[in-house]
Amino acid sequence: MSYLVFARKWRPTVFSEVVGQEHVTVTLENAIKSDRLASAYLFSGPRGVGKTTTARILAKALNCEKGPTTTPCNECTVCKEITQGNSIDVLEIDGASNRGIDEVRNLRESTRYTPAKSRNKVYIVDEVHMLTNEAFNALLKTLEEPPPHVVFIFATTEMNKVPATILSRCQRFDFKRIANLQIVQQLKTICEHDQIKIEDSALHLIAKKADGSMRDSESLLDQVVSFCGTEVREADVADLLGLVQQELFIEIGEAVREKDLGKIIEIAQRVYEHGLDAGSLLQGLNEYLNNVLKLKVTGATGHLLGLEAFHGQYQQHAAAFSEIDLIRSIQVVAEAAAVIKRSMNPQLQLENTLMRLAKMSPAVELSKLLTGIEELKKKTVVTEIPRTELKLIPEIDPKRVSRSLFARISAGQIGTDDRKSNGSEEQLLMPDSTEKVTLDEIKTAWPKIVAAVKAKKFATGSFLQEGQLTRVLDNRIDVVFKESNGFNVASLNDQRRLIQDIILEMVGKRVLLHCISGALPAPTEPEPEAQAEPPIPDELESALADADAEEKLVDMEPVKQVAAVDFSVADKLVESLDGELIRS
Repeated sequence: MSYLVFARKWRPTVFSEVVGQEHVTVTLENAIKSDRLASAYLFSGPRGVGKTTTARILAKALNCEKGPTTTPCNECTVCKEITQGNSIDVLEIDGASNRGIDEVRNLRESTRYTPAKSRNKVYIVDEVHMLTNEAFNALLKTLEEPPPHVVFIFATTEMNKVPATILSRCQRFDFKRIANLQIVQQLKTICEHDQIKIEDSALHLIAKKADGSMRDSESLLDQVVSFCGTEVREADVADLLGLVQQELFIEIGEAVREKDLGKIIEIAQRVYEHGLDAGSLLQGLNEYLNNVLKLKVTGATGHLLGLEAFHGQYQQHAAAFSEIDLIRSIQVVAEAAAVIKRSMNPQLQLENTLMRLAKMSPAVELSKLLTGIEELKKKTVVTEIPRTELKLIPEIDPKRVSRSLFARISAGQIGTDDRKSNGSEEQLLMPDSTEKVTLDEIKTAWPKIVAAVKAKKFATGSFLQEGQLTRVLDNRIDVVFKESNGFNVASLNDQRRLIQDIILEMVGKRVLLHCISGALPAPTEPEPEAQAEPPIPDELESALADADAEEKLVDMEPVKQVAAVDFSVADKLVESLDGELIRS
């Protein structure tokens, strides 16, 4: 077969022809010029970037009949043999098929013999990471102290699998991916030489598909020329390689900008009918969004190589979307591309992702939002509320009673009118009639009251039984408990409505039950209603005062105002109504 593929036909033969690896070739040229050659080299990097090719050029540079030289003649017998791969002094070994310790032992034995025709004996071991640990160990001594006429050149795509003991004995060169622009330039040179007409956008598609590999791009070009002949168009390249044309991404961008779900569904259906890969489409869409974002940020089009025909559409989309929206869209598409690889229905995932982009609400930056709030505050005019429209609406927990009111009752400073004007729970619990109840009436009916409470709630009745009736004042019954019965007192105050209803049934009069904890005073005989109120024992008065102080802090809920007012106005209002300000 006389035909030679582009990857072999255009394989570099001198250092200057190696594309995109100047940091390696210049270093090797200077080492040859200054006679500072190492005994072992390690070339690492992605596939198809020139590792083995550079190793062959180095072998020719060392053994050329006109050398050592940085520019092998490629005409002498030694250069031709190395190029053809049949030199007896330059051995190319496949590490994948010669990975055992026996093969390495044979290699090590052969290093003892001097070159047959050349100046140096060169061993090129490709995919050296495939060697076993035993084989690597067998090489260590030879690498550290090799014969003066031996040079080792190792090549690998997986540097992490090479032992550190090998790395420390070699000069390491890291080959990098070749830039798309350099690949396009090399492909253009090949096409011009072979008289192939090809669109620049088609060359960029091939370079993008090659992913930084010159060998892959040349193989793809060979395939494209076989399919299209001497005239190659972008559409033909996209169809052959299964790539998505740029027009489709522009069309998706237009549909997203107009939020046209119908167009989105039509595009997704078209992708499915043409057999395009959904994952590849999302990856290309992410590149498109990234290009729009770069154009939005920098305002330059230098990164849009091969897309000169679409600069106008890119600029329109950059103006239509904000930076934060583009960043969010890139994140959404990236997440979808990761999920679609393991999805059972990639087409459905693609449609959902495109519709999500179309219906995504525009983002608002927090700084702008805060600025708008501050401007709104400045525009707001605070008007003074007339005194006649001012209202105070108290909010009080229905299960709690203000002790400040109890303190006034204990001191005899409040009557029925005060209770009616007060917004606390006392107004709801105290009777409306003026019929009074005496201590004797309550004491007589107390056992029945306790028994009735037990019948409905046993625990509440048991707690109530432990208390001692102390006095009755204005239909308020004071029941005193020991200081250790604080829990009982709290429970009884929560159930006071139940107890008061039972007392109403037994006595026929509505009362207000008040349970407090303190020292139990000695029983006192009730006096006629017309006589003066007997003095409160010191222990009871202390207990009542303590209870007043405690519930002032916890029982009353804050008073909420309909409108914010000046505290001086509130003070005057409380004073005029003979009220009491609990908490502002």
